[in-house]
Amino acid sequence: MSQQTGDSKGNVYTREQVAAHNKKGDLWVIIDSKVYDLSRFANIKTGGLNVIIDEEVAGQDATKIFYSLHRHEVLTKPGYMRLQIGTLKDEQPTILALQPGALSSVPYAEPTWLTAGYFSPYFNESHKALQRAMRKFVDEIIYPDAQAREEDGKRISQSVVDAMA
Repeated sequence: MSQQTGDSKGNVYTREQVAAHNKKGDLWVIIDSKVYDLSRFANIKTGGLNVIIDEEVAGQDATKIFYSLHRHEVLTKPGYMRLQIGTLKDEQPTILALQPGALSSVPYAEPTWLTAGYFSPYFNESHKALQRAMRKFVDEIIYPDAQAREEDGKRISQSVVDAMA
């Protein structure tokens, strides 16, 4: 069936294998060459079960549909990362996560004054530099700790408080 390479994310599947999992209770999808098992997730999906059991999604490559509704960062959250069960044989991801502090090139994902070619007499390069530095700080220091605290329910780490001082 699948090649085992140690953990569940090391499993390698073909498109045909994924296509066989296309109904309620047994639902897999492909997003950017990664295989996700949405069987249990389907019942709690905020968009409803009908969205993911659609014949264009269930057992299919749902990359375009997913990214038309969600940001890439959704897939990097621990709660969603656990849904990944493997990858597609002989395929590589084409969508890469942004580097810490980098701006998104997705239309309307960033404030207008940060987009390339936008001129404002009020926002200059120092504003953009401050925004990049703040985003990098949040991406590298605050966000990882916030995700860990979400998982364990504990208070913010002292190292984060010290970094903000």
